[in-house]
Amino acid sequence: MNEDNLKQVKKGQVLKKRTKILLEGNDGFATGNHFHITANLGKYYGFLKNSNGSWCYTYEKSLIPEEAFYVDKSFTTIKNSNGSIFKNIPITVYGTPVSRNELIDQIEILTSNVRIRNMPSISNGNILGYIKKGIYNISETDVAEGYTWYKIDDNWVAFSNEWAQLLSKIPEEVIIDEKPSPDIEPKKGIFKRIFNSIINFFKKIFNS
Repeated sequence: MNEDNLKQVKKGQVLKKRTKILLEGNDGFATGNHFHITANLGKYYGFLKNSNGSWCYTYEKSLIPEEAFYVDKSFTTIKNSNGSIFKNIPITVYGTPVSRNELIDQIEILTSNVRIRNMPSISNGNILGYIKKGIYNISETDVAEGYTWYKIDDNWVAFSNEWAQLLSKIPEEVIIDEKPSPDIEPKKGIFKRIFNSIINFFKKIFNS
């Protein structure tokens, strides 16, 4: 990466899944493309040269990866930890799925790694945990930060067809009354009246 890449990243920036922000590089002694992540705590001492002769930001304490990050095993696989032992992210699972009800709007969660928040916002909403797969009744809808949000079980999930599908209510069918209108004579009555007219006609002929 270079300075042009780094300028694309800003404090407080919210990124959607699969957004490409940094170009990979293969500098130093790396055997493949990669990029660096640095996590630090405490006082900042400035941009200084380290023992390897490279310039870097220096802080009171630099964190090793397993000190700075959790691993969410629901969608992350570590292929080579290089001896590091990562903590699994604490997971709380929410939700009580219901049966399909065609009379109301519902949403079906299709995967097990959909985050649920206390409000319809990525930047301000707290991640409470994950929502169970299944069907839920929708109590409220909101639009924020490029997503349509649905409130289920008093909390919120952002909608994408990658992890959910909407189950819209089916309108009640129009029931057709099979009883004929009083202003329309049934076909059966018409034929009967014609038949009686013919019989009466021949009766008059024979009686005369």
